[in-house]
Amino acid sequence: MICGGDYLHLRCSAHILNLVVNDGLKELKNSFDSIRNAVKYVRSSPARLQKFKNIAELEKVDTTSLVCLDVNTRWNSTYLMLESALKFQKAFERLEDEDDDYEAYFARGSRNEGPPKASDWNKARMFLKFLKVFYDITLMFSSSLDVTSNTCFHQIALIHELLEENIVNADPLLMEMSLSMRSKYEKYWGQTENMNPLLIVAVILDPRYKLAYVYHIFDQLFHDVEVCMAMKIKIRDVLYRMFDEYSVGQATSSTSSNVSSVPPRSSTSTMLQGQGSRDPGRRWLASQKEKSSSDPQSELDRYLSSSSADDTPVDDDFDILAWWRVNSSKYKILSRMARDILAVPVSTVASESAFSTGGRIVDSYRSSLSPTMTEALICAQNWLLPGRSLSEFTSMLQEFDNFQETEGVVKTDYSSVTDVGEDVDLLVS
Repeated sequence: MICGGDYLHLRCSAHILNLVVNDGLKELKNSFDSIRNAVKYVRSSPARLQKFKNIAELEKVDTTSLVCLDVNTRWNSTYLMLESALKFQKAFERLEDEDDDYEAYFARGSRNEGPPKASDWNKARMFLKFLKVFYDITLMFSSSLDVTSNTCFHQIALIHELLEENIVNADPLLMEMSLSMRSKYEKYWGQTENMNPLLIVAVILDPRYKLAYVYHIFDQLFHDVEVCMAMKIKIRDVLYRMFDEYSVGQATSSTSSNVSSVPPRSSTSTMLQGQGSRDPGRRWLASQKEKSSSDPQSELDRYLSSSSADDTPVDDDFDILAWWRVNSSKYKILSRMARDILAVPVSTVASESAFSTGGRIVDSYRSSLSPTMTEALICAQNWLLPGRSLSEFTSMLQEFDNFQETEGVVKTDYSSVTDVGEDVDLLVS
């Protein structure tokens, strides 16, 4: 086990970000609750939803999507709810004037917040742009189709930069929100002992950045000189410790391969063999081979000292796995390290969602599905989603909603025809 298993525990970065953002959203709880209650009212019955659609058409709302309800424990779903609700602000305001039950709805039970006022909409619109960055970072953390370990540290540094900028913002609400978020950020990512060093080693193994970039970011993240220096020493020690352990395995495999296959000597090599150590070329090759075998860290030092600009182009489409595959012969030990470290996911959201989707399939209206049918629905959803974009999936959901509405109309027409047939039978009898 590499490094005695000291770095096996890696906290889910998406869950940490969820805690950070939720602490900030507490400052806007009342405004968000009022908008959430308005969405609940619209989605509470088909009749209300249809009336809301009619009002949206009258207000000429230019969107094909509908309002969606969030999950309180997942802030990214709150972001999606606010994003969709803001498009229908005029429809909600007109609904308040034309629907008498709309205001009465908020007076019942625990729905005291609402209907949303103009100030609530303004706050939601102002903070939506701020939350958009965190929403994009959450999607990056939760990705299951791309390498995420080498980009996670960049996003952590970006979050720190955004919070520091907004703490000095003139808007008091934005400042209080950022202060609350920074306290939670410091708890998980601000302490050297709480951050798994593999997240930083993965950045060092990205040939575009390496160790110099990590030191540069440390200077920005840790204002305390002693803490900053301690973090630099810790990361360098972890990097060389891992390289030493991987070097042991590489040396063993290289020895066995050299013993099993000895290349045949050419006629020129046979002729030079008689000259012994007098040939300067042979003496230089022998000295380089001895130096390489006596210094197992030369490969790591050579990688760190090489120029990033010379190694790789600077673009967003850089394929780090392809780069290490091409350069595996040049960096034999580091390529094995990169293969293992870059395979580490920084979030458990993708795997957890695969197991939590059952609650959305087997709900109170479809509780009689057989285990085979439930398994088929969950697997089909999982197979279809990776190949489709979010807009395509939203379009699919919209088509499904339209199908359900059409099916309900057909059933209603069919039931009326059945009633007429029964009346005719009674008259005949």
